Amino acid sequence: MVFPAQTTAAYPYKVYWQVVNTGEDTSHRRALRGGFEEGVVQGARLEKRESALYSGSHRMECLIVKEGYCVARSGLFVVNIL
Repeated sequence: MVFPAQTTAAYPYKVYWQVVNTGEDTSHRRALRGGFEEGVVQGARLEKRESALYSGSHRMECLIVKEGYCVARSGLFVVNIL
């Protein structure tokens, strides 16, 4: 899965993705997630690639941080894997 995002924030900034995986299958395999991962800025392209190994709800949110402050949020991308 590819989660794209855009920002009008002027560079330099840091990109963080919050990846949240839930569901019974994920829990049984001890693969629950909910932390923040720093992303890579490649020009104006912001994206996060993820695989869906388990059924359940997979949520992703992109945050732009500039000078230590969150200046933009994407809102949630939600994918439900059955």
